[in-house]
Amino acid sequence: MGDLDADGRPDVVAIAGTKLSVLRNQLSTPAGTAPYGSGTPGCSGILGLTANKPPKVGEATYGYICTNAPRGALGLGFATDLQDAAGSDPFSLGITLHVGFLGASQLIAYDLLSDSTGTAFAPAPIPNFPFLVGSNFYVQTLWLEALADGQACGPSPFHLVSSEAVALTVQ
Repeated sequence: MGDLDADGRPDVVAIAGTKLSVLRNQLSTPAGTAPYGSGTPGCSGILGLTANKPPKVGEATYGYICTNAPRGALGLGFATDLQDAAGSDPFSLGITLHVGFLGASQLIAYDLLSDSTGTAFAPAPIPNFPFLVGSNFYVQTLWLEALADGQACGPSPFHLVSSEAVALTVQ
């Protein structure tokens, strides 16, 4: 088991006799969401990010799932109303951010804690406010990665990595 296709999700290789099978871990993309950007990969490769369901007004159990994050690490997620599709490093942290901070009129921050497999869930309930229908948000996570054998894996001098981003339109 490992991330064989570098998409931020663990895949499985199975051998039966002389046959080799690769089972790719394909997360479905909920309606109203779309992944974009690749962030800044860590020691395990690209960090995946998706939502657990379509972003609907009044959805109390809505949230984000990050995969391939540093194991047992604390992460910080951001949702803004400004997209940086190409990605940039506005704070000179050595990472690629795909959410816009400078000029955003809305910024929501949340924390995540990854488990021993590098998976984390961040609840992000959507209030039952009809005026939110049609609103666009862009979400990404940022993680502190421990050094692997005393060596940094990524370009950040602060040992930071960032996930893919998710664009969503509230339904």
